[in-house]
Amino acid sequence: MALPVTQSLPRAPGPRLTLPTPAAPPAVRAISRKRALQSLQAARRLLAGSSGRSASEHTCFWLLPPEPSSVPRARRLARGRLADWGLDEQGEVTELLISELVTNAVRHTEGPLRLTLSARRGTLRCEIEDTHPALPLMCRADPHEDEGGRGLHMVDLLSRRWGCGRTAMGKVVWFEVSTAMPDRGTS
Repeated sequence: MALPVTQSLPRAPGPRLTLPTPAAPPAVRAISRKRALQSLQAARRLLAGSSGRSASEHTCFWLLPPEPSSVPRARRLARGRLADWGLDEQGEVTELLISELVTNAVRHTEGPLRLTLSARRGTLRCEIEDTHPALPLMCRADPHEDEGGRGLHMVDLLSRRWGCGRTAMGKVVWFEVSTAMPDRGTS
């Protein structure tokens, strides 16, 4: 079962705002009020589900438990969202690559996983974030083994780009595939 998105909202970029004391000069108070108002407006857009982006840009994420049932769940969630966005043509490849990366994350972490999909300017980006700090290595597959060592090779072959990086809580592994964004006004 995916955890609700509201349990892990990222902090907005930029410095934290502190309101000035009444003794601050009027110019400082005016600037701080303006920044506070901008932050409140951004928070309202976030809570309302609007990022201020154009209709051809989409982002969503889900939190998943580190258990094998998260692999088919991640595929279903991605398939449904791609259909909502009109990006069905990349569904099979995206599902396969998500399966590989979520499977790796489930095998190597004990904390929750975060699956993020974003579509922007003809690119679909999928990220799987987990709590394990070790970055994945592309291994040479053993020809006598049925499993293991092939997942990142598939990601490398089927995606336009892929990579990984460390996060404050572990790592994120991502891939991108090319897609034609639909010309419609839904988000």
